[in-house]
Formats: sequence, structure tokens, C-alpha cells
Amino acid sequence: MQKIKKLKLMQSKEKQLVIFDFDGVIINTLPFQFELNRELNPHITYEVYKDMSNGNFFDSFQGENAIVKLTPHPQYRKVYRDKVREFDTPLPIQNAIKKFSEKYIVAIVSSGSEEAIEHFLGKKDLNSYFNDILGHETDKSKVVKIKLLLEKYSIAEKDAVFITDTLGDIREGNEVGIKSIGVTWGLHDRETLEKGSPVTVIDDPVVLEKTVETILNS
Repeated sequence: MQKIKKLKLMQSKEKQLVIFDFDGVIINTLPFQFELNRELNPHITYEVYKDMSNGNFFDSFQGENAIVKLTPHPQYRKVYRDKVREFDTPLPIQNAIKKFSEKYIVAIVSSGSEEAIEHFLGKKDLNSYFNDILGHETDKSKVVKIKLLLEKYSIAEKDAVFITDTLGDIREGNEVGIKSIGVTWGLHDRETLEKGSPVTVIDDPVVLEKTVETILNS
């Protein structure tokens, strides 16, 4: 069992868990990431790029059922880390994160780099609101990472919610048995997200806080 890095253990937590995806939810880096991948992979169209997140992202180019050949950018992590400093998190999402941290365990489960995510959150004074940040360094499977969080905090599947912008994440959440909220301000549109049967799909960050509260208290 891999160890989860603990950023902060907050007091008086209810046994409920709010999990954020990072890219496409907290910040919209997707057009930039697509163009960066295209530098060495000009054959990849944006439609193919979106399809790479219909399941586990790494499986789309590394697994037995890979749908595309991808040459990794040798400086991807450095370029990504430097670039994300230019992005901002919408104020309604910042406010929701802060409110959630007062009542719930809050974590990030991402396919990205933990170091880059921590760097961004530190620059934006958001780091302290997250208990855990689990990126590809912990495991490439979000099923594994979500299970690690549930086990660490002894949380039942019914008491967790996953906020994501991709069909693949919803499917991995379904595999664990947790509820998902699809958001349309990232990679996938409503029609694609609904293929995974999330609890709901939302179009505006303004309603994120109320949506999570309703789901966890229903």
C-alpha cells in the first residue's frame, strides 16, 4: 500500500470527503496542455485528445487498449509548472474550497504532478485547504487513489463526492462506488459527462458549493 502524503490534518472533521480533480476543474489548463502535447505529437487532434479522457488517461496511450501513440514531452513537467502560475482559480471555486475545508476532508486526485499542483496552490494561498494531493506520483489509477483516501480516513463510499470534468474520472469514481459531479467548464461537455451517470452535471462554478452540500447531506 502506498503512503499518502498528508499536507494538513484539520480538526473536527466530519467523516465526509470532497475530492477535486485539478486540471479542468480548479484551473482550465486544457488548451495549453493540448498544444504542449501536440509539439511532439502533431497527429493528435483535439477530438482525440478529449477521447483520451473517456477512461483512465494513462491507459489511453500506455495500456493494452491504447487509442493513440503519444511521445512524452521531455520538458513537460517544467513547462507545465512554469505555465500554471499564469492561471487563476475562479473566485466561486476558491470560496467553495475554503467552505468545504471547514466541514469536510478535502483532497485533490489528479493525473498531474503533485509537485506542480502544490506549487500552484502555494502561489495562490490555497494549499492549506487541502488535506491530500494525490497525483501520478502516488499512482496512475484514480481508482487506487480514491480508495487510499477512503481507507485513510475510514470514510464510506456514500460519504464521498468527486468533482471532475471528464467521463473517465466519473467512470473511475463509479468503479469505487462514490458519487460524482460533472462540470462543463473543463474538457468534456454535458452529453459526454452524462454517459458516466454522474449524480449531476453543472455549468457554473457559482452553484458548486450548494451542489456538493445537497449531495453530501441527502
